[in-house]
Amino acid sequence: MVLCVLFRQGADDGVDVYHEALSSFGFQAANVPVLQFVFQSHEALHRCISTPGTYSALALTSQRAVEAIEKCLPDRTGTPLSEWNSIPVFTVGAATATAAQKLGLHTRGDAGNAEA
Repeated sequence: MVLCVLFRQGADDGVDVYHEALSSFGFQAANVPVLQFVFQSHEALHRCISTPGTYSALALTSQRAVEAIEKCLPDRTGTPLSEWNSIPVFTVGAATATAAQKLGLHTRGDAGNAEA
């Protein structure tokens, strides 16, 4: 069997479609993570989350954006996230919409995905 190295983070759910696809062609795949993601502007995001009435819409452009909001939730006080449902919540891609819905946001469709 031929080893194929993928310079990427492995799948979080344990099912890696890249490994499965490569395996079907006789390759053994191994992931080597080369990037690290660090959330920034935590306090600014917390201020925004706390004032949903200030905005006309919310656009979530990635699952990381949803994760950033989720990381702010335990520290927030007062404004429930459900108050964001009084304005349109847009997402880019079905996976981002699903992640946002898990937080209790009512999304209004998605605008596309990363596929060309």
